[in-house]
Amino acid sequence: MTDDKKIGNQLLRQNGCEPDQLSDTERKSIGFILARDKTRVKRLKWVAAISWIVAIIGYLASIPFVMLMRSLSPSSPWQGATFIYVWVMAAIFPAVIVAFITAVVCTISLYFRSRSVNIREVNAHLVKIEEQLKDLIEKEQSA
Repeated sequence: MTDDKKIGNQLLRQNGCEPDQLSDTERKSIGFILARDKTRVKRLKWVAAISWIVAIIGYLASIPFVMLMRSLSPSSPWQGATFIYVWVMAAIFPAVIVAFITAVVCTISLYFRSRSVNIREVNAHLVKIEEQLKDLIEKEQSA
């Protein structure tokens, strides 16, 4: 038995499972955990996508205000409106920064969470394949 197999068996024993036998409830719980993790990844995809959209729209919305503020000269009759533009920019700029930070954090979190879900799915499929192989070996030995 390889070291990886020994480690896997010990981990199963620590979780209260016998290494070579999974009951139906344990299989259902594995399926439930995988389904729960998939829904979390799906939810995180939406949060990441929405935060990227908000960040990009906020950035694009701030461009006209910056250009307008630069075009106003001190002697312009619209100089009184500069105060309003400054307050609008003061409100938009921090929101855009927060949206970008949220988008980056969500994207990184999405990457790691989806990788862990994929690894769990592969492990679950490997357990099923291992059980099927054991059944085939037992059938061949009994025949």
